[in-house]
Amino acid sequence: MRSLVVVSVMVLALFGGGCGTHPLVLNYDREPVPSKVDGTHYSIEEVRTAVLAACRKKGWSANLVQPGMIEASITIRSRHRAKIEIQFSSTHYTIQYRESSGLDYRNGRIHSNYNHWIAQLDAAIKNELGLRTQRF
Repeated sequence: MRSLVVVSVMVLALFGGGCGTHPLVLNYDREPVPSKVDGTHYSIEEVRTAVLAACRKKGWSANLVQPGMIEASITIRSRHRAKIEIQFSSTHYTIQYRESSGLDYRNGRIHSNYNHWIAQLDAAIKNELGLRTQRF
């Protein structure tokens, strides 16, 4: 009986252990755009420029698809691809997952590298807007 329990645990570890080990997809919702040092607010054009510059610096290909919306994608080693949508205004921005391949997306969970890329992009946007953030 004891050997049956050991074998059952081993089977579960082999086949069930990988389920749910990926973190939830990281999205940034309504991140505030700070005021400038002189107290004035950024224009929507300045926010667009900051987001596009941050995308470029972090290796994302980004295009303005309509006012206030950028689609961006990244490909790593020709195997890992992610596509996101960045909505923005003069007061806030949102980074939203759209699709991916090679990143094991399933049921709202994804490979942790994706979340790392998104956290770095968010930090780069904040940096472009004059905020200093913790480096990841």
